[in-house]
Formats: sequence, structure tokens, C-alpha cells
Amino acid sequence: MSLFSLFFGCNKSSNSASINLEQITEVAEKEKGFKDILLKIVSEQKMEDSYVYIAKGLSGSKVVGLKFEIKSYLPNGIDSNGNLDPKNGFIRNAIKISSIGKESDEFLKAISKLYEFSTNKKFTNDTLSPTAFSLNKSIVEVEKLGYYKFKLFFRDNENDKEEDYCELYLNINTNEKTIELLEKDNEYRKSIIRALSDL
Repeated sequence: MSLFSLFFGCNKSSNSASINLEQITEVAEKEKGFKDILLKIVSEQKMEDSYVYIAKGLSGSKVVGLKFEIKSYLPNGIDSNGNLDPKNGFIRNAIKISSIGKESDEFLKAISKLYEFSTNKKFTNDTLSPTAFSLNKSIVEVEKLGYYKFKLFFRDNENDKEEDYCELYLNINTNEKTIELLEKDNEYRKSIIRALSDL
């Protein structure tokens, strides 16, 4: 264990076999025709200024999963009047998504099947850090129990191809220990698979 982990780490983990994992599609459809995904948090670790979550679910009989790192203190993107606050709400490097190995490769297979865009690629070895917009009316402190919502923008840099751009909603419920990945637009499906793939 590194000195950093010794001083700053605080790991709460559970064997995923002892948690009742659900099918990843067991999330209430927000709108008809959207393919939304539910993962259960099976472990969490407090770092110096962020929290790391391992979240898993089932696709058929296969266990699938991802790692999420979320900054522990993020500004609100909705003001007290319920209006979007673009100046405050857009945050870079606030949320990171990365592979946990075989279970992330299985996640990519599952989402490609769900989205009906097959791929033989593995989940990318790169750490994904989409631009996030905070859809919250108050400061986000993930160490506190709550339901926090974000909109994620993948491949939104000037050098990225327009056809590779895509968006997803990410919701984390630290009370119920779940993470949701909700579709913004089904036209982004192919681009999302490409963004998650080891190209």
C-alpha cells in the first residue's frame, strides 16, 4: 500500500458476489425508447479530494462493471431560481471513468448489444474524463448521502471530430449506492460505444 493510500485512503468494499447485483437495464425508463443503465456501487474509496467507486451489474449471467472517480466538492449548475448557470456548472476533470478489466470489457459488449451497434473492441485503457455539467441546485459533496445528477460531454474538444461527440447523463445515489447512466439522445449511441472502446 502506498503512503498516499495509507494517509488519505479509506476503503469501504464489499465482495460483489455478496451484493444482489441487478440486470443493468433494471432502471426505470425516463422516457419511452431510451436504453438506460443501472449499476450498484460495490466499493468506495476516499482519496485526498475525490471518491473512487467501483460499480457493477449483470448482463444476462455476466458481471459487468466500471470505475468512477468523482471530485468530492463540485459547484452547483442550477441557481436558486431553477435556472441553468453555465458559468458555474461546467466542470472539467470532475468525473473520470475507467476500466476494471474483464468486467469493463463485458460492460462494453452489453451496452453495444443494448444500443444495437455491435463491436469486437475492448473497453478503452485510457481514463475517460468527459466535461461535466452539474445538474444540482447546491454544492455537490459526494461524501454526504444524496442523489447527484450530471450531464457528461464526451469528445467535445476542438480537435475532436464532430461525429464522435456524444452526451450521457450520470446520476449517483450515495444513499442507495447506485450509479445510473441515462441516454440523452439515442442518436449518440454509436459515438458512445466508440468513446468507450479501445480504438
